[in-house]
Amino acid sequence: IIRSDIEMLDMNPINSLYVKRFRENLGIAALAAFLRAKGYSVKIINANTERKSVPEIIKEVVNDNPAVVGISLLYDLHAYNACNIAHGLRVSGYNGHITIGGPFATFTYDYFLAAVPEIDSVSRGEGDLTLLELVRAIRSGKDWRGIDGIAWRSGQEIIVNPPARTIENLSDLPFVSRDSIKLLKQNGAA
Repeated sequence: IIRSDIEMLDMNPINSLYVKRFRENLGIAALAAFLRAKGYSVKIINANTERKSVPEIIKEVVNDNPAVVGISLLYDLHAYNACNIAHGLRVSGYNGHITIGGPFATFTYDYFLAAVPEIDSVSRGEGDLTLLELVRAIRSGKDWRGIDGIAWRSGQEIIVNPPARTIENLSDLPFVSRDSIKLLKQNGAA
C-alpha cells in the first residue's frame, strides 16, 4: 500500500519531525556537480527546502523540458510523491526520460518498474557513472538500455543490467553543488 506523505505523518507523528525539517539531499547535489563537471546543464529542484508542491514541481519540469528527469528516493516516505510526479509529468505531456534512484529505489526497483509505467529506468547503486552514461545516451539519441547500473522494463519483463563500476578515488569527484544552501541558511538550517 502506497500512502501519501500526509497519511504517513498522520499514522506516525514522529515522522513529521523529519519530513517537515529543511534539509538538502547531498546525493543529488553530488550527481549534479558530477554532471556539471562533465559539461551538462543540471537543475536541482529541492521541493523540501523550496516548499514546492507536486503540481508546482510538475509545472516547472514541463516548462524546462529537460531530456532526463531524475527523482531521488531516499526512503519509503518519498515513494508516493515520486510516483505522483512521474505520473503527473506524463499526463502533462513530458516525453523525456524519467529515471529514479537512491537507496530505496535501488532495492525496490522491480516494484517501481512493475507498478509505475511512467518510469523509464531505475539507477541502482552509486549513480555517478550510470547517470552520466544515461544522459550521454539520451542526449545523443543512442540506446540507453545497455548501460550498467540500471534496471528497466521490456514489456512485462524487468531487465537488470550488471552493476556500474564505482569511482575508485572519491577525491576525483567535484565538490557537491549546494544549490539549496542559501535557502537553508535563510531558514536557520545551515
